[in-house]
Amino acid sequence: MYSSTLCLLCAILLIESGFAEAGMDVAYYNKGNIFYQQREFNDAINNYKEALNINPNYAEAWYNKGNALMNLSTNNESNYYEAIDAFEKAIVNGCNQSAWCADAWKNKGIAYGKVNNTTGAEDALAHSKWLRNNSKTNS
Repeated sequence: MYSSTLCLLCAILLIESGFAEAGMDVAYYNKGNIFYQQREFNDAINNYKEALNINPNYAEAWYNKGNALMNLSTNNESNYYEAIDAFEKAIVNGCNQSAWCADAWKNKGIAYGKVNNTTGAEDALAHSKWLRNNSKTNS
């Protein structure tokens, strides 16, 4: 807990001081991750949004934003649709080169299930399974 609080303070100082201007997207992303680890999902989402305002192609930020949206205790349909969109943007922007690709498809399928889109859920979960099976045979 102490080290994550210290990391959060460092991220805040970097952002607010302007020292991280060139890497502001990464600074906001890291700050979002710290909030996520502390289960402060609204704050995490806000920081992922800041990272994405700077770099709209930041696949990992889209992926983590989707995960944070899925973890909100006040989840409603609009959060699930926003999570679906976030997972889709993560997939489009960087899935081909990441270890989390199958998870992005799986989480997208779960979000589709939450809004009663059976076809979307089945398709996304099947793609996740296909990716998992192919990564095992190609490793």
